[in-house]
Amino acid sequence: MHRAIVLDCLPWFLALVASVAGAAVLLRLGGGRLQLGRLRRLHGDNAGSVQSLSFVLSTPVFVLFLMFIVQVSQLMIGTMVVHYAAFAAARAAIVWIPADFGPYSLEPANCISSLERRGRPDNDVDAEAAGELYGIRAEGPKWQKIQQAAALACTPLAPSRRLNIEAVQAQRLTAVVQSAYEAIAPASREQRHVRRRLQNKLAYSLVHTRVDVSFAHKWDEPPIARYNIGDDLDEFRENEVGWQDPITVRVTHHFALLPGIGRLLGRPVPAGGRAPDQQASSAAPARQVGGEPTTTRPSGGERAARPVVYTRAIRASATLTNEGEKSVLSYVHLVD
Repeated sequence: MHRAIVLDCLPWFLALVASVAGAAVLLRLGGGRLQLGRLRRLHGDNAGSVQSLSFVLSTPVFVLFLMFIVQVSQLMIGTMVVHYAAFAAARAAIVWIPADFGPYSLEPANCISSLERRGRPDNDVDAEAAGELYGIRAEGPKWQKIQQAAALACTPLAPSRRLNIEAVQAQRLTAVVQSAYEAIAPASREQRHVRRRLQNKLAYSLVHTRVDVSFAHKWDEPPIARYNIGDDLDEFRENEVGWQDPITVRVTHHFALLPGIGRLLGRPVPAGGRAPDQQASSAAPARQVGGEPTTTRPSGGERAARPVVYTRAIRASATLTNEGEKSVLSYVHLVD
């Protein structure tokens, strides 16, 4: 995972070095030289408007470079957090997929709601043991637990201001996150706005964090198919993941960029309080408003009041082996 983080941060590091080199070239072409004596005389010279003019011309460029440097550093931090989110989601997958939700549930031990066949893995390390690749569809309580693990890990990256994003899961998880937050920072109990900001961050992260779960079913395991074994009908199921199959979770989080510089790194996407499409560009701003998108054009006042967040998609993946050895005495999990 550390190597993947370094490789993902490498383009941003090169962009940072290029921006510093570009600034040095501009100074060289402009004839800029560091002369402390002239700098002291300039500080004491109040004649004319040369100082004001130079300040007005140079400040926007300086602020642009400064904001770009800050944004690049935040993107590097976001990359590391998303990689951790992928590991957390994969850990949740190998724990929750073996969980038993009862014999009358669609998801007993090692089973999930529905699968889709995807052929052979693209990066086979051991072709004989790789088997067939299957994807887990985004439905069922087990997939929801995996998605929540990724969203919770990405919550520190989310903006805390109100963006009119409605997420039912955020309301249920806010109490849990607030209890953990208050345990770390007891002084936050006296701050009424903490719960609201935590709920805003959770709602954004839940809507703007996508997960794709897949696993490679090994050749030495019974094929995924419908079985009729008579006395042991529950031994193998058509939606059962192998007890030692490698499970891969790919996380895509649409990282909220800083105001101003974010406009240079993104472009508009449809509004409506939903996450940008996974097939969209890796740089896409998300306009979040309450309710469903409408076909009418908003007035100038509505456009000014509408919150806009420019985002950039950060992707990471992690693979862990399923902990699916079935227990002799099954423990049934009850989920709401």
